[in-house]
Amino acid sequence: MTYKVLFLLFLVAMPVSAQTFSLEPLVDDHKLHIAPPSIQSAMRTIEEIDFKDCIRELNLNPTDQATYFSSLPIVLNNRGIHHYLVLPSAYCKAFFGAHAIAYWILQEDSASNFTVLYRGRSDGFEILKSQTNGLFDLKSVYGFTFIVLQYNGKEYGRTSSGEQR
Repeated sequence: MTYKVLFLLFLVAMPVSAQTFSLEPLVDDHKLHIAPPSIQSAMRTIEEIDFKDCIRELNLNPTDQATYFSSLPIVLNNRGIHHYLVLPSAYCKAFFGAHAIAYWILQEDSASNFTVLYRGRSDGFEILKSQTNGLFDLKSVYGFTFIVLQYNGKEYGRTSSGEQR
């Protein structure tokens, strides 16, 4: 019996593994992750100029405009605050590069208002096991390079960079 208890304690004490998000497959599967209307509305305000450029470039109809952004809930703390990874759903010059995809990390407050904690362009990102100021650190990956992002109490900022091996 004590071995079972020790094994369970070992499992609980193990650090949570980092979450990795490859952005291109998420964009490809955007219909599985259509952002709710509240995030769609927030993103149309946050990225108003670039979103209007996409509407013109893609000739988006009102239905496609209303479902343009995808989102996934992500866990950046253990306090029940809601965070989201948000992505564009269709290629347009404003949000896509050679192989970098724009993405945003949003935080939702109790009044359902959204704050941008990070906006970036990369191939993917990871939620690391380490924390700074109450939120997990992030690693944004572009090709073989990466930057580490830490929360400064207001937003994520770059703290280091390097090459992946």
